[in-house]
Amino acid sequence: MMNLDALRSFLDATNVSEKDCMKRLQEARAWMTSPGHDKLQTTDVIDLYNASRKCAMHDTNKQVAYQIRSLACMLLKRLVGPSISESLDLLRCFARTGHVLRGASVSSHVIASPEVCFSEAIAIYRSMGLNHLSKTKSGVELEEICEDIWDAFEGHLSCITSVADMVQDIHDLRMFMPYLPQNATKFVKLVMNLAESHRLRDARDAEATLLGIALELIETLDNIKKKSSVRRTALVCLVDVYIDMEMLDRAETCWTLLMSPETPQGLQSGVKLHLKSRAFPRALSLVEQLQVSTIIGTFS
Repeated sequence: MMNLDALRSFLDATNVSEKDCMKRLQEARAWMTSPGHDKLQTTDVIDLYNASRKCAMHDTNKQVAYQIRSLACMLLKRLVGPSISESLDLLRCFARTGHVLRGASVSSHVIASPEVCFSEAIAIYRSMGLNHLSKTKSGVELEEICEDIWDAFEGHLSCITSVADMVQDIHDLRMFMPYLPQNATKFVKLVMNLAESHRLRDARDAEATLLGIALELIETLDNIKKKSSVRRTALVCLVDVYIDMEMLDRAETCWTLLMSPETPQGLQSGVKLHLKSRAFPRALSLVEQLQVSTIIGTFS
């Protein structure tokens, strides 16, 4: 019979075959979704969560132990009260479980995937809202809470594929900037990396959307390290993607921004743009400027 005691015993088992592990996880999932958990005690489920972090199964089959941990999170979701402290503890449990699951194989996600855990954490945050949190918490405590929530969003962004969902998450993260100004550089890098991942998949529309958001963040946020260099990189990428999408007006707008001040990267992007638009004399002029710039750079 499946219950918390059986799950704890399973976690301490050794030499369990992969087939038997998957069977037990399937049974645990069926038990988890069945009614009748109102008799469970929160402390017992917390004990299961903690047991999954240090047990025999954690040494022999981490993926199975991680799934039991996610099951404990799902059970706690039904049991925790409405208080902010309990909700935040559960948010942290889901987020931490999501991160450890990121290294597990997809086939082992019998009970929960990383995306599911991060989504649960974010749902808890959205049920409270940053405005409410900022009225009930302050100082270092509020900053630590914001970092925990940020961590959940960062994990979620690493799992999802919908650009609309990414934009929503990025919008939510933007709200944390007044509380986590030190994260500005990390924030821009996160969005730039998302754009790059879409470039590698040849999803140019999504890449352009994310690069546009990154540029807007660069222009409006303070505390960005090497801001001019980061801005230049974003503009170069935007010129390239707009050229590939044959949106030459937008490419030229970005190129104009890139050329203030004039840089070798800007000259190179201008050559690409004017060749694409068949403005060959202008492209040749930029090539000559680039050659002069290269010579000067060599002897400076």
